[in-house]
Amino acid sequence: MSNSRLIELAKAGNAQAIAQLINHQLQRRGITALASRQGTCLRLLLEAKIEPTQAAALAYLQQALTKLASPTIQQVEVYGRQQGTAKGWQSLLTLAQGEFEIFSGKDEGRSPRSTAPKSLSQSQPRSQAQDQPSDPPSAPPSIWPKIATIWLQWQGAAWASTLITSLIAAIGFGLVFLIIFSLFNRLSEAGVLLLTVTGLAVVFPLLGLLLGDAQTRVLRRWVRSIGGWRWFTMMGFMLGFLLTLCVHFLLDSTLAPLVLNPTTSFVIGQGIPFVATSIGLLFSLLCIALVQWLTIRLSVPRAYEWVLVSVFGGMLSWGLGMAASDRWVTPLVTSHSSYDFWSKLMVIGAGGLFSWLLFHAVSGLSMARLLYPLPRLPREE
Repeated sequence: MSNSRLIELAKAGNAQAIAQLINHQLQRRGITALASRQGTCLRLLLEAKIEPTQAAALAYLQQALTKLASPTIQQVEVYGRQQGTAKGWQSLLTLAQGEFEIFSGKDEGRSPRSTAPKSLSQSQPRSQAQDQPSDPPSAPPSIWPKIATIWLQWQGAAWASTLITSLIAAIGFGLVFLIIFSLFNRLSEAGVLLLTVTGLAVVFPLLGLLLGDAQTRVLRRWVRSIGGWRWFTMMGFMLGFLLTLCVHFLLDSTLAPLVLNPTTSFVIGQGIPFVATSIGLLFSLLCIALVQWLTIRLSVPRAYEWVLVSVFGGMLSWGLGMAASDRWVTPLVTSHSSYDFWSKLMVIGAGGLFSWLLFHAVSGLSMARLLYPLPRLPREE
């Protein structure tokens, strides 16, 4: 949504649009604002790891809301608290006079510690807050429903893009191999490997584009100006595939004499290709995570965590996925045939699929944690 449209909605009194404009400034200080509206009264809940400073927060809100000059909002109730706690401070801003009226308690000159509402819809009008005693502290709202929602949306994006890409790849590879076998009756292992690499060079950018587009639809519900995510993701997949390919074959060819040496142990001989692929994958994950980080670094607090989780979570998922494939898929394949080139290709493919889905389960939890403090954006009309 464009800034002009967001400002237009905020001037019309849209609480979510106002919260988004406020968050654009406050999130740089680690503060998240949630908003709701009842009649001409706007309610704002400010949360941070350290309780927001009352004077500084009120001074900023006075300036920002006076500048906004929404004719539909006359009063603003402001609640400030530390994340995970129920108590905090509470103030009232009357926009018509441009003055703050702080709820008074028994101690003169000090703002009492009030219990912030679980949700903004539970806050009481000022007259009730003065006449009735404060409710006992209640448990803070659980973060898990919102995190679970974002996580499920992230998994849906990954599974949908993977399924579509797999269908396209299966049809494409099937037609290519059918044509080749009908012309030449057979194909060498080198020919199969060459066709596989060529096909993956087409499949990976396609997967990156479809995945980036699906993830963009999820991110747009929480972050503005995220359109570059899909293109950066596709570019990251292209560069990552090339890096993995180059690093793998470079290390594999460099260490080939050691692998083929009769005196080399079986474990080392089998482990070197795996290590070469793992190092290539490390560069690939780092490349994809960095280009994605470029699109969210200014909009999402602690966006650098996405790079760390993508790299380390990806490597962990790769190891667990390949181990699971070797544990369950290899016995299944070898029970029907010898462990030849095709069997090895099936085991690697299954391990790659396991790793891919496990990676998105881990990275989805990280993205949900990053997006949790952000308010959901209003839908574009």
